[in-house]
Amino acid sequence: MPEDLRELLEEMFELKELRPNLSVTLIDPENVPAHRDDGGVIVIGAARTAEKTFRAYVIPISNTAAHKVGRARRVRASVTFRDYLRNDVLKIHRCAWLSEKETEIDLPPNVPPRRLILITIEGNDVFAISRDFDTSYTGPLITPQRLDKELYKLTVSLFTGNEATATKTLEYILEIKRVMGSPDVVLSSAYYWKLDHLVEFLSGGFEFLRRLHVIGLDANEKATRIYEQGDGSLQRFFADARVEETSQEAQIINQIKNWESSAAAFIALHFGFTEKERFVLSTPSIDAGFDRKTKPSSEMLGAVSMTSNKPENESRSSTCWTLTDSIDVRVRKLWELSKGLPS
Repeated sequence: MPEDLRELLEEMFELKELRPNLSVTLIDPENVPAHRDDGGVIVIGAARTAEKTFRAYVIPISNTAAHKVGRARRVRASVTFRDYLRNDVLKIHRCAWLSEKETEIDLPPNVPPRRLILITIEGNDVFAISRDFDTSYTGPLITPQRLDKELYKLTVSLFTGNEATATKTLEYILEIKRVMGSPDVVLSSAYYWKLDHLVEFLSGGFEFLRRLHVIGLDANEKATRIYEQGDGSLQRFFADARVEETSQEAQIINQIKNWESSAAAFIALHFGFTEKERFVLSTPSIDAGFDRKTKPSSEMLGAVSMTSNKPENESRSSTCWTLTDSIDVRVRKLWELSKGLPS
C-alpha cells in the first residue's frame, strides 16, 4: 500500500494512536486565593478565617489543539528553582496541583485546564510546594520549602505516563523583593521577562543615539556660524566642532558607561559569559568612540574630503570612530539577543 494512502486511511479512520498535547493557556502564572482543606490539600478560594487564606501562583495546563488529541494520562510535574545570583538549586520532584489530592492526574482532551502550583505566599514568606509521601502510607504530604533569595529561574517539566523524558518544559523568572518586610513577588514567563529587560536596554541605547545626534547638530551649527563669518578655515571648522562635541559628550559619557555595564551584567547572568564578552568587546569600545580613535584600514569608509565648500556635508567620522559607532554596535548586539530568545 502506498505510504500516502496509508496516512490518509489512518487519518480518516483514526487508526493511529492520538497523542496528547499539553499546553499553558496563559503567558504568565495566575495569582489566586487559596487555603488548605482538612486533608492538607491546597484548594482554590478563601478559607473561612482570613488568617488561613494565602496566595498561590499557578499555571493552567490544558490538553487541546486544533487537531484531535489523545488523553494525557498520569500527568505530573517537577520544578527546578535556580538561584541566579548564587547558582544554588532547589529541585521539587513532585509538584502539587491546585484542588487535587493526587500528584498525578489525567487530562482528557478539551476539558477546562488544571492548575499546577508553582509557589505560595503565606504571611511574609514565599514557598515552593512539594508533595512528598510519608512512611505511614497515608498519602502525599504538602511540604513547603522557603524561598529566601531575590531572583530565581524556574524550569517546569511536565511528564506523562511512564515517560522519563519531559513531554513539555516551561521557564519562568521569579523576583522576590522585600517592602517593609513583606514580599513583593513578580513571577513571569522567562521569554517575556528577558525580552522586557532587553527592550529597556535597547531603549536606553536609542536614547543615547538621539542625544548624540542632537549634540552633533548643535556642534555643527556653532562651528558653521564661525566658518560663515570668515573667521576660520575648514580645518578650524572641524576643530571647533570637535571641541564642542567633546565638551557635551563628556557630560553623558559616564551615563553611557553605566548603561553598558548594566547591560553586560544582565547578559552575563541570563545569556552567559561568552555573550557578555561579545557585547563588551564589540568594536569600537566606548572609550575609542569618545576619543575618536582612528579606524583600522579594514574599517575605513573613505578619506575625509577637504574639497567641499559646505563643511556641514563633510564626513568627519569616516576615518575615526565615534560614540555613535560605539553605541550602535552594542544596540545591534542587544537586538540579536532579543531575536534569538527561545519562545
